[in-house]
Amino acid sequence: MGREKPCSVCTRPGGREAVDALLEQKTPMAEIAKLTGFSKSSIGRHAQKHFARAKAEEVKTGRYDSCQNVMWTRRLDGTFFRWPTPRRFHGTLGDRPGPGDVVLTLQFEQPAIIKNPKALVSDQHPSAPIDTDRI
Repeated sequence: MGREKPCSVCTRPGGREAVDALLEQKTPMAEIAKLTGFSKSSIGRHAQKHFARAKAEEVKTGRYDSCQNVMWTRRLDGTFFRWPTPRRFHGTLGDRPGPGDVVLTLQFEQPAIIKNPKALVSDQHPSAPIDTDRI
């Protein structure tokens, strides 16, 4: 096995911080490459080997304390819903998530495209087509 080359993103002064901040914002790799001068492949390797590990370590070492932290849901329109807080809660409540709070983001997959809706049949009558307006 060959010796592994050091990560060019991590070894450049300020490189890791800049790239990690853009990855955190979910900036496309092509855009990060334009902004930072790193190649897309360097950014991809860094994202897989270093950024992902650092994020996993944050989650692993982070502790959710229901006495001080709040659970939120981010809706599709960007608004937040705060889950009920326990009686023993003694943190600060605001109208937006604070540091240490847990945010669950709602996402939905795109439904499969039906190319031939007349091919669908009803469960009650296998030969009858389904009313596609109700799907």
